[in-house]
Amino acid sequence: MKPKFCVILFLFVHLFASNYRTVFAQSSPLNLTPQTGEGLHFAEQWERALSIDPEFVFVTGWNEWTAGKQTMKDDIQNELKKWDFYPGAKLGKVGKELKTGDVYFIDQYNQEYSRDIEPMKGGHSDNYYYQLLAGIRKYKGTSQPEKVMPSKPIDIRGTFSQWESTGISFYDHIYDTEPRNSPGNFMAGPYLNRTGRNDISTIKVAHDLKNIYFYIQTVEKLSSEKDINWMLLFIDADQNKATGWEGYDFVVNKDVTEATRTTISRMDKDGNIGQKASLPLKNRGQPNDDQSTNEPADPKRKDGF
Repeated sequence: MKPKFCVILFLFVHLFASNYRTVFAQSSPLNLTPQTGEGLHFAEQWERALSIDPEFVFVTGWNEWTAGKQTMKDDIQNELKKWDFYPGAKLGKVGKELKTGDVYFIDQYNQEYSRDIEPMKGGHSDNYYYQLLAGIRKYKGTSQPEKVMPSKPIDIRGTFSQWESTGISFYDHIYDTEPRNSPGNFMAGPYLNRTGRNDISTIKVAHDLKNIYFYIQTVEKLSSEKDINWMLLFIDADQNKATGWEGYDFVVNKDVTEATRTTISRMDKDGNIGQKASLPLKNRGQPNDDQSTNEPADPKRKDGF
């Protein structure tokens, strides 16, 4: 029987060691590097774990954020020895020599020495989060990609029952639009966000020779189509990250002209709106239904698109 064992993934190595978030030979003590947000050390850890293929992978970090400030006591050597449990620790080797009364940090000193991979505003953004997802998918595997369904037209003026046996379905975690009201930690916060609405549960896609149809279902009734940034649908038409905004070439619903008409708009790399075309739209669930559905029809070719 194959023995069971666990591999621990460190998001960085201890502040007193010679390697940090970036990668061993490229680190710059105490400072951020141009590679800090790239997760080079994390990638190296994943590569090792995947080559071993252990029973478990334990990722040691997510959202601690708090930096533990320490003050050096009189017996410097014994004070430093309490950190010996950190792998690879080279006590007192970083920065200047520590003296009695000096303030020092064991970890979380800055982004380079942080164990956190939770998305942040600025800095590494959501790089580490997607790196974690990629590693987990390689380790645990994923389901087979959806097969393209046969061509079938959708009558945009018809009933939503047309979708019951049509189109590829994608499901989203629900109840992730709840309002946020968190006091934060110490001087941070409060964090307030009440913009969540239209909690998407299901998305379906269908097509015929002329059109691509999108079906979006939400947990509760849709908000008004007059809301700013209402039910935006971003489309990467060429699967090229270098084109459009963050790889998305078009956006649907940026300008909803009326309850039954919307627009598809081209976007540049800065997210600016360019050429537009009108599309038919159908909503159900306003204002009294428990659930809502939204159905734009996007012509494959229209007005030069």
